[in-house]
Amino acid sequence: LLPFSYADLGEMMTLGSDDATISSLGGLFTLSGESASVLRRLIYAVRMPTVQQGLVAVLDGTERRVKRKSSSTEGTGVRKVIDWK
Repeated sequence: LLPFSYADLGEMMTLGSDDATISSLGGLFTLSGESASVLRRLIYAVRMPTVQQGLVAVLDGTERRVKRKSSSTEGTGVRKVIDWK
């Protein structure tokens, strides 16, 4: 048996349908918002055991994102903006 070794790869967390946060390298690299959501999905896909599983993860995430974007408009071509403050 090989000895156990742990490599801290950082943390990724989804904060909603189009929002996430990523922290890596001991906090030296942090990213949040929609770009972190896209990057989190890409990292998740790359870490899948097989290429096929990675492609399914990317395509599923892309399809969901496109559906949300298209349903967030009311025929005006403008996204609904919700101010939670």
